Amino acid sequence: GAEAGARAGERKFGAAAGMAAAAARAMTPAAWAELSARLSDGRHEQQVHLRLPRFKVEFGAADLTPSLRAMGLGAALDGSGGFMAMSDDPNLHLSAVIHKAMAEVNEEGTEAAAATAAVMVTRSMPAPPLLVSFDRPFLFFVEHAASGAILFAGVINQPGSGV
Repeated sequence: GAEAGARAGERKFGAAAGMAAAAARAMTPAAWAELSARLSDGRHEQQVHLRLPRFKVEFGAADLTPSLRAMGLGAALDGSGGFMAMSDDPNLHLSAVIHKAMAEVNEEGTEAAAATAAVMVTRSMPAPPLLVSFDRPFLFFVEHAASGAILFAGVINQPGSGV
């Protein structure tokens, strides 16, 4: 089922999907960093009954050229020899950098990265599974398993509507 596909996806892509219930508010970079650290520190595995709406979100196509220029990559964008180590043509440059991202979560798992679910085995009588229902606004993210870097992130403000 979806759980086995999700685990295979983590082995293949080295990424895992996660969700966190949150208030419906704008997340600043500092708030994302704090939430990510708190989630990483308090992470543990537990069997749950999960109720998660299907959703699909898309970003872009966005021109990243202004952002890249602001990050100090102007030489790659203006033809001032930024690629001389790769080519003898001093005019070689990037004219635009366009980015589009999509994430879809459904019964099959997460597209664009892998979702993961794990069952923790204990030596004592296991606690009954928790009911986890994402029926209010929540955050979702796809994290690179090895580095912890957030690859995709977003907010679902209206669960069940795909928004």
